[in-house]
Amino acid sequence: HISYPSKELTNHIIETAKKKNLEYHVGCIVCTEQFGFYSDNEHMIKRIPKYLKPLAEEMETFALFHTANSFGKEAAAIVTVVDSKYSHDFMPIEDREQSMDEMILLALDSLE
Repeated sequence: HISYPSKELTNHIIETAKKKNLEYHVGCIVCTEQFGFYSDNEHMIKRIPKYLKPLAEEMETFALFHTANSFGKEAAAIVTVVDSKYSHDFMPIEDREQSMDEMILLALDSLE
């Protein structure tokens, strides 16, 4: 199943990120029942249509977008990647905390 964010909200977040000179990426995020970094979910990854080219995976946005769409509301998501099962790089806890600040401030500034 595929669920989409609000184009208007997403575009507003992008414009805010540009104004703040933040690096950002826009694309498909795979929503899974379990965090793939800690589990073997390759069987699920192989079922994703190739044209989607997912950037990352997480666990909540499908429910957020689907619920918003079902009620005629708008929703968008901002995610920060902190771990990857595809590399051996891990973000230290201190860096996670600081990078989350930037994401949170982007979200708050996007509300203006």
